[in-house]
Amino acid sequence: MELIILLVILVWIAVETGIWERFWQNKRLLRQQTREEAVFQELVKQLERENGDRTNATHLEGVGTFKIAAGNYREGIADLTRAIALNPAKASLYCNRAQAFYLLEDWGQAVRDYRKTIELDAEEIGAYIGLARVFLQIGDYREAIATCNGAVLLDENEAIVYTLRARAYRRLGDRDRARRDCDRAEICDPNHVEVQHLRTELN
Repeated sequence: MELIILLVILVWIAVETGIWERFWQNKRLLRQQTREEAVFQELVKQLERENGDRTNATHLEGVGTFKIAAGNYREGIADLTRAIALNPAKASLYCNRAQAFYLLEDWGQAVRDYRKTIELDAEEIGAYIGLARVFLQIGDYREAIATCNGAVLLDENEAIVYTLRARAYRRLGDRDRARRDCDRAEICDPNHVEVQHLRTELN
């Protein structure tokens, strides 16, 4: 009887403090994430079934990109590497593989693939942005700035380019230029979250 009373009291405390509600919310969220992951994995399997011989570069790129998005970075890299062997002149293959290397924190491979992307398609701004992110991660701030300068020449209205360059300027101690780039980023996108975080760091 005492055990039942204690259990009732514990449940009442959990309900009153919101712990009970948060527990079930987290459980529902976990179930939702599990369902989403299952759907994603099924899509990958379906793509693989559609072309069993795996000799189509476009197919391999689709499967590899799906795997990377699902968090299977190494498998995605393997598919993209096979696609590159079939079509070595396609810039997006290197760019997608570079993203996977970035997520694995393999900075050297990411730099090589982003640079190869730019070599094949000098107007692929995503490669400039990815490359600038790598340089920020490894502390090569001047290279990050130079890469962002190249991206600005392609598109002067891309907010993320200014925030990346602002971060590099801040790390070099040039707070005035960092603030100017924050201003430019806000003009491009007034709701850009990264700008707001960076302004907090600069104040």
